[in-house]
Amino acid sequence: MFVWKKFPNLFYKWLTNVPYLGGCWKGTLYSNYKDPHTNEEVPPIQSKLEITHDFDSLHIKMETDKSYSSSYISGVVIDEGKQKYLCYLYGNDADKDREINPKHDGAVKLRIKHDGELKLEGHYWTGRSTTGRMTFIRKTSKNSHV
Repeated sequence: MFVWKKFPNLFYKWLTNVPYLGGCWKGTLYSNYKDPHTNEEVPPIQSKLEITHDFDSLHIKMETDKSYSSSYISGVVIDEGKQKYLCYLYGNDADKDREINPKHDGAVKLRIKHDGELKLEGHYWTGRSTTGRMTFIRKTSKNSHV
């Protein structure tokens, strides 16, 4: 769809109630993961989201300095109070320290906030029993094709 690729924000509110989320997002992860060497929670982790938002699909890729993940199911959910959430399931693999950071799957639920600028804030859960909080601010709105 040519018009969507050129003007993705054009459709918000009159054709769809989901805002355009494509682009590059910068943020921070706060995790309850404990380093097995120190038995202390890891410090906040700087991260980057790249979101590809096409007319009928979303794909999310996240990178930190130690690992990367990619969504395999994603969508925007609107609850009964009309709050919008970006929700997705992902697979994660480590670039470093695979013995302490093995491959895993997880789930993310990020609230879409409009506070003058678009923000994503929420939580994640993993198959290795870790949880955490994430916050992101969009830096570019160019649709990222991962």
